[in-house]
Amino acid sequence: MKVYHILFIVALFVFSIVSEEQKCENVVVRKNILDISSDEWENIKRVVNLMYQDGWFDKFAKIHVDAFKNVHGCPVFLPFHRLITRKFEMVGQTYDKNFFIPYWDSAKDFAKPESSKVLNEQYLGGNGNKENGSCVENGFQASWKLSYPSEHCLKRVFNGENNSMKPWFPPETITSFIQTSKNFDDFRQNIELTIHGVVHLGFGGEMTSFHSPNDFVFMVHHSNIDRIWTKWQNANTTNSVMYDGTNKNSEKAMLSDIMEYFNVSVQSVFTLGQGDMCYSYDDIIPINKLNTVEKSLNTRPIFYKSRLSENSTEYRNLNILSKSLRNKYFPALEYESLNPNSFDMPAPTFPKQMNSFDKRNSYKEMPIPEFPPLPWINMHGYKVNEVERVVGRARSLISELNSNNYRSPYY
Repeated sequence: MKVYHILFIVALFVFSIVSEEQKCENVVVRKNILDISSDEWENIKRVVNLMYQDGWFDKFAKIHVDAFKNVHGCPVFLPFHRLITRKFEMVGQTYDKNFFIPYWDSAKDFAKPESSKVLNEQYLGGNGNKENGSCVENGFQASWKLSYPSEHCLKRVFNGENNSMKPWFPPETITSFIQTSKNFDDFRQNIELTIHGVVHLGFGGEMTSFHSPNDFVFMVHHSNIDRIWTKWQNANTTNSVMYDGTNKNSEKAMLSDIMEYFNVSVQSVFTLGQGDMCYSYDDIIPINKLNTVEKSLNTRPIFYKSRLSENSTEYRNLNILSKSLRNKYFPALEYESLNPNSFDMPAPTFPKQMNSFDKRNSYKEMPIPEFPPLPWINMHGYKVNEVERVVGRARSLISELNSNNYRSPYY
Protein backbone atom coordinates (compact mmCIF):
# COMPACT_ATOMS: atom_id res chain seq x y z
CA MET A 1 0.00 0.00 0.00
CA LYS A 2 1.32 3.43 -0.92
CA VAL A 3 2.52 5.74 1.87
CA TYR A 4 -0.23 8.34 1.35
CA HIS A 5 -2.85 5.60 1.69
CA ILE A 6 -1.32 4.56 5.01
CA LEU A 7 -1.43 8.17 6.21
CA PHE A 8 -4.97 8.58 4.97
CA ILE A 9 -6.27 5.63 6.95
CA VAL A 10 -5.10 7.36 10.13
CA ALA A 11 -7.16 10.41 9.27
CA LEU A 12 -10.05 8.23 8.17
CA PHE A 13 -10.57 6.41 11.43
CA VAL A 14 -9.18 8.71 14.11
CA PHE A 15 -10.47 12.22 13.52
CA SER A 16 -12.56 14.34 11.21
CA ILE A 17 -10.38 15.84 8.50
CA VAL A 18 -12.13 19.22 8.30
CA SER A 19 -14.50 21.24 10.41
CA GLU A 20 -18.09 20.06 10.13
CA GLU A 21 -19.14 23.69 9.56
CA GLN A 22 -16.77 24.28 6.63
CA LYS A 23 -18.39 24.37 3.21
CA CYS A 24 -16.91 22.11 0.56
CA GLU A 25 -14.86 23.66 -2.24
CA ASN A 26 -15.22 20.64 -4.53
CA VAL A 27 -18.41 18.58 -4.63
CA VAL A 28 -18.81 15.36 -6.63
CA VAL A 29 -22.24 14.51 -7.96
CA ARG A 30 -23.47 10.99 -7.32
CA LYS A 31 -25.40 9.80 -10.37
CA ASN A 32 -27.75 6.96 -11.19
CA ILE A 33 -25.55 4.06 -12.24
CA LEU A 34 -27.56 3.72 -15.47
CA ASP A 35 -27.09 7.39 -16.37
CA ILE A 36 -23.32 7.63 -16.11
CA SER A 37 -21.14 7.64 -19.20
CA SER A 38 -19.07 4.64 -20.27
CA ASP A 39 -15.90 6.59 -19.40
CA GLU A 40 -17.21 7.34 -15.90
CA TRP A 41 -18.12 3.70 -15.33
CA GLU A 42 -14.74 2.50 -16.57
CA ASN A 43 -13.05 4.87 -14.14
CA ILE A 44 -15.24 3.71 -11.24
CA LYS A 45 -14.40 0.08 -11.99
CA ARG A 46 -10.70 0.92 -12.21
CA VAL A 47 -10.66 2.67 -8.84
CA VAL A 48 -12.77 0.01 -7.11
CA ASN A 49 -10.47 -2.74 -8.38
CA LEU A 50 -7.44 -0.84 -7.10
CA MET A 51 -9.12 -0.48 -3.71
CA TYR A 52 -9.86 -4.21 -3.75
CA GLN A 53 -6.22 -5.01 -4.56
CA ASP A 54 -5.03 -2.76 -1.72
CA GLY A 55 -7.28 -4.44 0.85
CA TRP A 56 -9.81 -1.67 1.42
CA PHE A 57 -12.82 -3.94 1.10
CA ASP A 58 -11.51 -6.02 4.00
CA LYS A 59 -11.13 -2.86 6.10
CA PHE A 60 -14.63 -1.55 5.44
CA ALA A 61 -16.14 -5.00 5.99
CA LYS A 62 -14.44 -5.15 9.40
CA ILE A 63 -15.74 -1.70 10.35
CA HIS A 64 -19.27 -2.82 9.54
CA VAL A 65 -18.86 -6.04 11.53
CA ASP A 66 -17.46 -4.27 14.58
CA ALA A 67 -20.14 -1.57 14.60
CA PHE A 68 -23.05 -3.74 13.43
CA LYS A 69 -25.01 -4.28 16.64
CA ASN A 70 -25.01 -0.55 17.45
CA VAL A 71 -25.89 0.90 14.03
CA HIS A 72 -28.95 -1.09 12.95
CA GLY A 73 -32.47 -0.83 14.25
CA CYS A 74 -31.83 2.63 15.75
CA PRO A 75 -31.57 6.29 14.62
CA VAL A 76 -27.84 6.21 13.84
CA PHE A 77 -28.48 3.71 11.02
CA LEU A 78 -28.79 6.49 8.44
CA PRO A 79 -25.94 8.75 9.65
CA PHE A 80 -23.53 5.83 10.10
CA HIS A 81 -24.16 4.41 6.65
CA ARG A 82 -23.93 7.89 5.13
CA LEU A 83 -20.53 8.17 6.77
CA ILE A 84 -19.18 4.73 5.85
CA THR A 85 -20.12 5.19 2.18
CA ARG A 86 -18.60 8.68 2.16
CA LYS A 87 -15.36 7.41 3.75
CA PHE A 88 -15.20 4.70 1.08
CA GLU A 89 -15.70 7.40 -1.54
CA MET A 90 -12.96 9.54 0.03
CA VAL A 91 -10.52 6.63 -0.15
CA GLY A 92 -11.45 6.20 -3.80
CA GLN A 93 -10.69 9.87 -4.37
CA THR A 94 -7.10 9.31 -3.28
CA TYR A 95 -6.78 7.18 -6.43
CA ASP A 96 -8.79 9.58 -8.61
CA LYS A 97 -10.22 12.90 -7.42
CA ASN A 98 -13.27 12.47 -9.65
CA PHE A 99 -14.32 9.14 -8.15
CA PHE A 100 -17.89 8.89 -6.83
CA ILE A 101 -20.21 6.11 -5.72
CA PRO A 102 -23.15 5.83 -8.13
CA TYR A 103 -26.55 4.88 -6.77
CA TRP A 104 -28.90 2.18 -7.97
CA ASP A 105 -32.55 3.25 -7.86
CA SER A 106 -33.48 -0.31 -6.97
CA ALA A 107 -37.17 0.38 -6.32
CA LYS A 108 -37.67 0.98 -10.03
CA ASP A 109 -36.64 -2.67 -10.61
CA PHE A 110 -38.90 -3.95 -7.84
CA ALA A 111 -40.90 -6.55 -9.79
CA LYS A 112 -38.01 -8.53 -11.28
CA PRO A 113 -34.79 -7.24 -9.76
CA GLU A 114 -32.67 -9.97 -11.35
CA SER A 115 -33.59 -8.62 -14.80
CA SER A 116 -32.17 -5.17 -14.10
CA LYS A 117 -29.49 -3.92 -16.48
CA VAL A 118 -27.47 -3.12 -13.34
CA LEU A 119 -26.91 -6.85 -12.86
CA ASN A 120 -25.59 -7.67 -16.31
CA GLU A 121 -21.95 -8.51 -16.93
CA GLN A 122 -21.10 -4.93 -17.95
CA TYR A 123 -22.10 -3.64 -14.52
CA LEU A 124 -22.35 -5.42 -11.17
CA GLY A 125 -22.86 -8.95 -12.40
CA GLY A 126 -25.50 -11.45 -11.38
CA ASN A 127 -26.02 -14.41 -9.10
CA GLY A 128 -23.23 -16.61 -7.83
CA ASN A 129 -22.67 -20.00 -9.44
CA LYS A 130 -24.29 -22.63 -7.22
CA GLU A 131 -22.11 -25.26 -8.85
CA ASN A 132 -19.03 -23.38 -7.68
CA GLY A 133 -19.75 -22.39 -4.09
CA SER A 134 -22.05 -19.50 -5.12
CA CYS A 135 -19.02 -17.54 -6.29
CA VAL A 136 -19.68 -14.53 -8.54
CA GLU A 137 -18.35 -15.28 -12.02
CA ASN A 138 -19.52 -12.30 -14.09
CA GLY A 139 -19.55 -8.53 -13.76
CA PHE A 140 -16.47 -6.50 -12.90
CA GLN A 141 -16.10 -8.27 -9.53
CA ALA A 142 -15.92 -11.71 -11.14
CA SER A 143 -13.56 -14.12 -9.38
CA TRP A 144 -12.81 -11.75 -6.50
CA LYS A 145 -11.07 -13.46 -3.58
CA LEU A 146 -11.69 -11.87 -0.18
CA SER A 147 -9.77 -12.37 3.05
CA TYR A 148 -12.20 -11.02 5.65
CA PRO A 149 -13.42 -12.56 7.87
CA SER A 150 -11.60 -15.51 6.26
CA GLU A 151 -10.45 -16.34 2.76
CA HIS A 152 -13.39 -16.91 0.41
CA CYS A 153 -14.76 -15.91 -2.98
CA LEU A 154 -17.28 -13.11 -3.41
CA LYS A 155 -20.64 -14.84 -2.93
CA ARG A 156 -24.21 -14.09 -3.98
CA VAL A 157 -27.21 -16.35 -3.42
CA PHE A 158 -30.36 -14.81 -4.90
CA ASN A 159 -33.39 -15.56 -2.71
CA GLY A 160 -35.80 -16.55 -5.48
CA GLU A 161 -36.09 -19.65 -7.64
CA ASN A 162 -34.07 -20.21 -10.82
CA ASN A 163 -31.63 -17.32 -10.27
CA SER A 164 -34.44 -14.86 -9.52
CA MET A 165 -35.05 -12.52 -6.60
CA LYS A 166 -38.25 -12.07 -4.65
CA PRO A 167 -40.03 -8.74 -5.31
CA TRP A 168 -38.88 -5.51 -3.68
CA PHE A 169 -40.82 -2.37 -2.75
CA PRO A 170 -41.81 -0.08 -5.66
CA PRO A 171 -41.19 3.67 -6.10
CA GLU A 172 -44.72 4.39 -4.91
CA THR A 173 -43.85 3.13 -1.41
CA ILE A 174 -40.67 5.22 -1.25
CA THR A 175 -42.63 8.31 -2.32
CA SER A 176 -45.25 7.57 0.33
CA PHE A 177 -42.56 7.21 3.04
CA ILE A 178 -41.11 10.59 2.12
CA GLN A 179 -44.53 12.24 2.32
CA THR A 180 -46.05 10.52 5.35
CA SER A 181 -43.24 9.79 7.84
CA LYS A 182 -44.08 11.69 11.04
CA ASN A 183 -40.51 12.27 12.22
CA PHE A 184 -36.92 11.21 11.55
CA ASP A 185 -37.02 7.85 13.30
CA ASP A 186 -40.35 6.98 11.71
CA PHE A 187 -38.75 7.64 8.32
CA ARG A 188 -35.64 5.66 9.29
CA GLN A 189 -37.75 2.64 10.23
CA ASN A 190 -39.78 2.89 7.04
CA ILE A 191 -36.63 2.79 4.91
CA GLU A 192 -34.47 0.41 6.94
CA LEU A 193 -37.13 -2.26 7.36
CA THR A 194 -38.37 -2.23 3.76
CA ILE A 195 -36.29 -1.23 0.72
CA HIS A 196 -33.02 -1.49 2.63
CA GLY A 197 -33.73 -4.98 3.85
CA VAL A 198 -35.26 -6.53 0.74
CA VAL A 199 -32.26 -5.60 -1.42
CA HIS A 200 -29.83 -7.19 1.05
CA LEU A 201 -32.05 -10.28 1.27
CA GLY A 202 -32.43 -10.45 -2.49
CA PHE A 203 -28.69 -10.77 -3.08
CA GLY A 204 -27.91 -13.12 -0.22
CA GLY A 205 -24.29 -14.22 0.15
CA GLU A 206 -22.11 -11.33 1.33
CA MET A 207 -25.13 -9.04 1.47
CA THR A 208 -26.87 -11.09 4.17
CA SER A 209 -23.73 -11.34 6.30
CA PHE A 210 -22.27 -8.95 8.86
CA HIS A 211 -19.46 -8.26 6.37
CA SER A 212 -21.74 -7.09 3.55
CA PRO A 213 -19.38 -4.26 2.43
CA ASN A 214 -17.27 -7.01 0.81
CA ASP A 215 -19.60 -6.59 -2.19
CA PHE A 216 -19.57 -3.24 -4.04
CA VAL A 217 -23.34 -3.70 -4.33
CA PHE A 218 -23.40 -2.61 -0.66
CA MET A 219 -21.95 0.80 -1.54
CA VAL A 220 -24.20 1.32 -4.55
CA HIS A 221 -27.23 0.26 -2.50
CA HIS A 222 -26.41 2.47 0.48
CA SER A 223 -25.68 5.38 -1.80
CA ASN A 224 -29.31 5.01 -2.86
CA ILE A 225 -30.56 4.70 0.73
CA ASP A 226 -28.66 7.89 1.50
CA ARG A 227 -30.17 9.56 -1.57
CA ILE A 228 -33.66 8.75 -0.31
CA TRP A 229 -32.81 10.18 3.12
CA THR A 230 -31.45 13.31 1.42
CA LYS A 231 -34.73 13.63 -0.49
CA TRP A 232 -36.65 13.41 2.77
CA GLN A 233 -34.33 16.00 4.37
CA ASN A 234 -35.10 18.37 1.50
CA ALA A 235 -38.85 17.70 1.33
CA ASN A 236 -39.42 20.44 3.92
CA THR A 237 -37.31 22.67 6.14
CA THR A 238 -38.22 20.83 9.33
CA ASN A 239 -36.83 17.55 8.02
CA SER A 240 -33.44 19.10 7.27
CA VAL A 241 -32.58 19.41 10.96
CA MET A 242 -34.71 16.60 12.44
CA TYR A 243 -33.04 13.81 14.40
CA ASP A 244 -34.85 11.83 17.10
CA GLY A 245 -35.54 8.37 18.46
CA THR A 246 -33.82 6.15 21.02
CA ASN A 247 -30.28 4.79 20.78
CA LYS A 248 -29.37 1.17 21.46
CA ASN A 249 -28.22 2.22 24.95
CA SER A 250 -31.78 3.49 25.61
CA GLU A 251 -30.64 7.12 25.63
CA LYS A 252 -32.30 9.82 23.54
CA ALA A 253 -30.71 10.20 20.11
CA MET A 254 -28.99 13.57 19.70
CA LEU A 255 -27.06 15.31 16.95
CA SER A 256 -24.10 15.52 19.33
CA ASP A 257 -23.87 11.69 19.57
CA ILE A 258 -20.43 10.43 18.55
CA MET A 259 -20.43 7.69 15.94
CA GLU A 260 -18.50 4.53 16.67
CA TYR A 261 -15.20 3.98 14.83
CA PHE A 262 -15.05 7.40 13.19
CA ASN A 263 -15.06 9.64 16.28
CA VAL A 264 -17.31 12.28 14.68
CA SER A 265 -20.76 13.53 15.63
CA VAL A 266 -24.02 12.78 13.90
CA GLN A 267 -24.24 16.53 13.28
CA SER A 268 -21.06 16.39 11.18
CA VAL A 269 -22.75 14.30 8.47
CA PHE A 270 -26.17 15.91 8.52
CA THR A 271 -25.72 18.44 5.75
CA LEU A 272 -24.36 17.58 2.32
CA GLY A 273 -21.85 20.08 0.98
CA GLN A 274 -20.30 20.72 4.42
CA GLY A 275 -17.41 19.19 6.32
CA ASP A 276 -16.44 15.87 4.75
CA MET A 277 -19.83 15.42 3.07
CA CYS A 278 -18.56 16.86 -0.22
CA TYR A 279 -21.08 15.28 -2.59
CA SER A 280 -24.60 15.79 -3.91
CA TYR A 281 -27.19 13.83 -5.90
CA ASP A 282 -28.22 14.42 -9.49
CA ASP A 283 -31.98 14.36 -8.79
CA ILE A 284 -32.21 16.55 -5.68
CA ILE A 285 -32.49 20.32 -5.31
CA PRO A 286 -31.39 21.49 -1.83
CA ILE A 287 -34.40 23.02 -0.13
CA ASN A 288 -32.57 26.29 0.52
CA LYS A 289 -32.24 26.70 -3.25
CA LEU A 290 -35.69 25.45 -4.19
CA ASN A 291 -37.55 28.76 -4.09
CA THR A 292 -34.87 30.47 -6.14
CA VAL A 293 -34.99 27.76 -8.80
CA GLU A 294 -38.80 27.81 -8.82
CA LYS A 295 -38.90 31.56 -9.41
CA SER A 296 -36.28 31.37 -12.16
CA LEU A 297 -38.29 28.67 -13.94
CA ASN A 298 -41.52 30.64 -13.44
CA THR A 299 -43.56 27.46 -13.21
CA ARG A 300 -45.81 25.72 -10.72
CA PRO A 301 -45.22 23.07 -9.67
CA ILE A 302 -41.51 22.55 -10.39
CA PHE A 303 -39.94 19.20 -11.10
CA TYR A 304 -36.30 18.33 -11.43
CA LYS A 305 -34.40 15.50 -13.15
CA SER A 306 -37.13 13.02 -12.15
CA ARG A 307 -39.07 14.50 -15.06
CA LEU A 308 -42.24 14.14 -13.03
CA SER A 309 -44.88 16.59 -14.22
CA GLU A 310 -48.62 17.11 -13.98
CA ASN A 311 -48.96 15.59 -17.46
CA SER A 312 -46.67 12.61 -16.82
CA THR A 313 -47.98 9.05 -16.68
CA GLU A 314 -46.79 8.47 -13.12
CA TYR A 315 -48.33 11.73 -11.80
CA ARG A 316 -51.66 11.15 -13.54
CA ASN A 317 -51.78 7.58 -12.23
CA LEU A 318 -51.45 8.78 -8.64
CA ASN A 319 -54.02 11.49 -9.22
CA ILE A 320 -56.74 9.02 -10.29
CA LEU A 321 -56.72 7.58 -6.77
CA SER A 322 -59.54 8.59 -4.47
CA LYS A 323 -59.01 11.69 -2.37
CA SER A 324 -59.02 9.60 0.82
CA LEU A 325 -56.30 7.32 -0.57
CA ARG A 326 -54.24 10.28 -1.74
CA ASN A 327 -54.52 11.91 1.67
CA LYS A 328 -53.55 8.67 3.37
CA TYR A 329 -50.49 7.79 1.30
CA PHE A 330 -49.61 10.78 -0.93
CA PRO A 331 -50.69 13.95 0.89
CA ALA A 332 -48.19 16.12 -1.03
CA LEU A 333 -50.43 15.78 -4.09
CA GLU A 334 -52.84 18.14 -2.35
CA TYR A 335 -50.24 20.84 -1.66
CA GLU A 336 -50.49 24.18 -3.44
CA SER A 337 -46.90 23.85 -4.68
CA LEU A 338 -45.22 20.49 -5.17
CA ASN A 339 -41.68 20.03 -3.89
CA PRO A 340 -39.95 17.60 -6.31
CA ASN A 341 -38.02 16.11 -3.40
CA SER A 342 -41.32 14.76 -2.05
CA PHE A 343 -41.45 12.29 -4.94
CA ASP A 344 -39.14 9.43 -5.84
CA MET A 345 -40.82 8.30 -9.03
CA PRO A 346 -38.40 8.50 -11.97
CA ALA A 347 -39.78 8.51 -15.49
CA PRO A 348 -40.54 4.93 -16.59
CA THR A 349 -39.09 3.48 -19.77
CA PHE A 350 -41.46 1.97 -22.33
CA PRO A 351 -40.61 0.13 -25.55
CA LYS A 352 -40.71 2.60 -28.45
CA GLN A 353 -43.37 0.63 -30.31
CA MET A 354 -45.91 0.94 -27.48
CA ASN A 355 -48.50 3.71 -27.64
CA SER A 356 -50.13 5.17 -24.54
CA PHE A 357 -53.14 2.82 -24.74
CA ASP A 358 -50.85 -0.21 -24.96
CA LYS A 359 -48.87 1.06 -21.98
CA ARG A 360 -51.97 1.45 -19.85
CA ASN A 361 -53.33 -1.99 -20.65
CA SER A 362 -49.98 -3.76 -20.32
CA TYR A 363 -49.76 -2.98 -16.58
CA LYS A 364 -50.30 -5.70 -14.03
CA GLU A 365 -50.99 -5.67 -10.33
CA MET A 366 -47.85 -5.03 -8.33
CA PRO A 367 -46.41 -8.05 -6.49
CA ILE A 368 -46.34 -7.70 -2.71
CA PRO A 369 -42.98 -8.30 -0.98
CA GLU A 370 -42.70 -10.87 1.78
CA PHE A 371 -42.09 -10.11 5.43
CA PRO A 372 -38.38 -10.44 6.27
CA PRO A 373 -37.44 -13.84 7.74
CA LEU A 374 -36.98 -14.17 11.48
CA PRO A 375 -33.20 -14.88 11.28
CA TRP A 376 -32.75 -11.53 9.49
CA ILE A 377 -34.84 -9.76 12.14
CA ASN A 378 -32.85 -11.34 14.97
CA MET A 379 -29.51 -10.68 13.26
CA HIS A 380 -30.20 -6.94 13.30
CA GLY A 381 -31.82 -6.81 16.72
CA TYR A 382 -35.09 -5.55 15.27
CA LYS A 383 -38.30 -5.78 17.28
CA VAL A 384 -40.73 -8.16 15.61
CA ASN A 385 -43.74 -5.97 16.35
CA GLU A 386 -42.03 -2.95 14.71
CA VAL A 387 -41.18 -4.99 11.62
CA GLU A 388 -44.75 -6.26 11.38
CA ARG A 389 -46.14 -2.73 11.73
CA VAL A 390 -43.81 -1.02 9.23
CA VAL A 391 -43.66 -3.77 6.61
CA GLY A 392 -47.36 -4.48 7.05
CA ARG A 393 -48.23 -0.87 6.28
CA ALA A 394 -46.03 -0.86 3.18
CA ARG A 395 -47.64 -4.07 2.00
CA SER A 396 -51.08 -2.61 2.66
CA LEU A 397 -50.23 0.39 0.50
CA ILE A 398 -49.42 -1.88 -2.45
CA SER A 399 -52.55 -3.96 -1.83
CA GLU A 400 -54.78 -0.87 -1.69
CA LEU A 401 -53.25 0.54 -4.88
CA ASN A 402 -53.89 -2.77 -6.63
CA SER A 403 -57.48 -2.99 -5.42
CA ASN A 404 -58.16 0.60 -6.55
CA ASN A 405 -57.16 -0.16 -10.13
CA TYR A 406 -53.87 1.70 -9.89
CA ARG A 407 -51.33 0.42 -12.39
CA SER A 408 -47.69 1.15 -11.71
CA PRO A 409 -45.78 2.51 -14.72
CA TYR A 410 -42.75 0.56 -13.47
CA TYR A 411 -44.31 -2.87 -13.98
